[in-house]
Amino acid sequence: MKWWKGIFNDLKPYDTLSMDNVLYRYLSGLKAFEEYQGVYDEGYFFVNIHKSQHKYNELKEFHEKYNSPFCDLDDFKLHGQYYEPNKKIAYGLKQYKNFDKPEYHTTLKFKGQTSNYNGRDGQIRGGFATPSLYEYYYKPKAENRITGEWLYQEIPHSIIYNNLKTTTNGVDITYSKKFVNEVTDTIGWDDIEEVKKVVDKYDIKYPDWSHDFPINGFMQMRKEGILFPAIWTFFRKLVYHSFHRMIMTSFNSMNFPFIIPIPCGMRKWTGQSLEPNFFNKGEYKYLNFHFDLDKKQTEFEFTTKCLKFKDKYV
Repeated sequence: MKWWKGIFNDLKPYDTLSMDNVLYRYLSGLKAFEEYQGVYDEGYFFVNIHKSQHKYNELKEFHEKYNSPFCDLDDFKLHGQYYEPNKKIAYGLKQYKNFDKPEYHTTLKFKGQTSNYNGRDGQIRGGFATPSLYEYYYKPKAENRITGEWLYQEIPHSIIYNNLKTTTNGVDITYSKKFVNEVTDTIGWDDIEEVKKVVDKYDIKYPDWSHDFPINGFMQMRKEGILFPAIWTFFRKLVYHSFHRMIMTSFNSMNFPFIIPIPCGMRKWTGQSLEPNFFNKGEYKYLNFHFDLDKKQTEFEFTTKCLKFKDKYV
């Protein structure tokens, strides 16, 4: 692994982390940017703990430790309808948006109805401001479904590079891979203006080829590494977001890092990708993960069978 900012360098597969340690590491990554102090002072929040959940001591302590004292975590009303708090810490670093185009901001495409990621390239988020900490951590822990600790894992880059075919939005990444190989084998990555010429050529030949492939992010990762592991908040349901990071790491021959909750009462368990995004031996398949805490070993398996788990919390 190659880590940008160096905050996760010590981790290896099957290391376990407390919720407090996870939050500390991710917030340290956000604090490494000078933009942090400004959004902190304006009351933007890092971790989603609704004001109604401050009655739980642990969540109240996390809120006081990691959120700005100026942030408002109440629902707000707009045109007669209530919405969740939306002032979430996120930076848009303009210096990393060299491949942005106006049409990327107005056109939503593919089944995810998302805009081209190159219009959002350079965005830095901690990942804990959208999902509810109560729902994916505190409640399942109180119900003895998870231990409350997180497990650090990696997917070998060859599994992703050789088999990942589409993203969760339904975007085929074949031409992104072709683009990377062409630039690497010809002009190299040092001259952005020359890279832009190749991008323009691909835009004409293969429209939307880069929809889920952040070009500048790939170049940044190639040079300095990845900033954050992915956060998958279920121990069985895996590979349901962070496809752009999976693409960028695998194209850079880096393993893909992620963390998941540890289930209660299980030393072995199986998880599965949400969709059959992998093309293996002529068929679209799911990726299964077989975790073993005692052996500290993970086995990977491709299958056409969608697994139905009996666990209420997956």
